[in-house]
Amino acid sequence: MAYGPEQRIELALPTPARFLTPGVVALLVLMIIGYALFSHFNDLAMWHLALNPAAVLSGGVWQLLTYPFVSGACGLVWNSVIVLFLGSAIEREWRTRSFLALWVVVGIVCGLLWIGVSFIVPLFTNALLPAGMTASGCAYGIVGAFGVLFYRRRFWFFFWTIEAQQFAWLVVAIGLVIGIAWPPMWVWVAGAGVAYLYLKLTWGARDIWAGRRAAQRSRFEGLG
Repeated sequence: MAYGPEQRIELALPTPARFLTPGVVALLVLMIIGYALFSHFNDLAMWHLALNPAAVLSGGVWQLLTYPFVSGACGLVWNSVIVLFLGSAIEREWRTRSFLALWVVVGIVCGLLWIGVSFIVPLFTNALLPAGMTASGCAYGIVGAFGVLFYRRRFWFFFWTIEAQQFAWLVVAIGLVIGIAWPPMWVWVAGAGVAYLYLKLTWGARDIWAGRRAAQRSRFEGLG
């Protein structure tokens, strides 16, 4: 069913193969492994894989890459749903390498924001932030990228259809409201904004590069 190029409604349900794209499978496997380590080897996960600002500043920079894979059961379920349904759509649209690059960039930026906030919060609360451990920042990044990539395309959402950008704004709004009880959570919600900026900068760089290539070709054609 179609209502014009910008009002297309996705009615066909993707097959499991379309959901289980290579990048999505890799992320889900790592998230499950991280959950298992957190459940059975808590000290190992919290001290070496979760995001500890002091450890990162002392050289444990790998934690900026590993902390999204450490989470509890609720975080695993919610973030896995986002990765599976929205992440697979992005990967099919943007290819595996670009999808994983998005995950890494959002994860690192949100991790750095968490480290920054960890030094600010004690000034007001006299309490330290716990170690960062969740894929929520990356999940919100996927939501933000989904809204940008698919924009006005409409998808089924429960019993009605909704534009991709409206869905992204809805999820972000819910995250902001939930974060009122614990504002540091907004660091993860900021992942949607990080993804938005990343896509815009990436597309802008590609446009500039394409323009230069076109200019070079035109000069060579003129020489011919």
